[in-house]
Amino acid sequence: MKKAIWTIVILLLVGAAGYAAYYFYGPEIVALAKQYMGIEEPIDEPETPPVITIEPKKPQTPKPVKIDTIEPQVMEKKDDMMTNELVYFAGEEEQDGLTDEDEMLLGKWQSLENEQWFRVYTDEEAEDGYYWGYEWDEAEDVTEADLQKYGNGWFMWKKRGSKVLELATADNKGQLIPRPYTITKLFYTEMVYKEANSGKKRSFQKAND
Repeated sequence: MKKAIWTIVILLLVGAAGYAAYYFYGPEIVALAKQYMGIEEPIDEPETPPVITIEPKKPQTPKPVKIDTIEPQVMEKKDDMMTNELVYFAGEEEQDGLTDEDEMLLGKWQSLENEQWFRVYTDEEAEDGYYWGYEWDEAEDVTEADLQKYGNGWFMWKKRGSKVLELATADNKGQLIPRPYTITKLFYTEMVYKEANSGKKRSFQKAND
């Protein structure tokens, strides 16, 4: 009887020891057993992440800004005058005669960039609401007295708000060359305008007669 009891006690102790060993050293024991028995576990290799290729974007060419302009041309027909007006003065209010601001443009002006270049705006009516003006450059050995009326150096001008459209005469043959520009500063003694075709700024001061 005692022998059976001791057998049970020993079995319980062995079981407890085995449980404790497995609890604390289970993974190591299993690994040693597999190594002893020649069992190899498959090695899980980490998955290679997919390679994502991002194509560089091609730089976009900026679109040219369309400015309010009239392409240089020589006009021979009177109908072309109206066509150029509609293009350049689009959205501007019609008016009769010169406004107070328009009258500030009248008179003789001297270029600040080229002191030998003079422009004169008159209130002498031309046609279709235009007025006459003329210019000369003494650097080209031309004086005011050398100009023939309505010939080379003369132009017709019309102003709507800050926009001015000139129609310059060419060789006194009834041909007209449009020269549109926008006035950015205008006082009785100072004027600055920007040419629509070239984008150049021109500065003037009122000349002494």
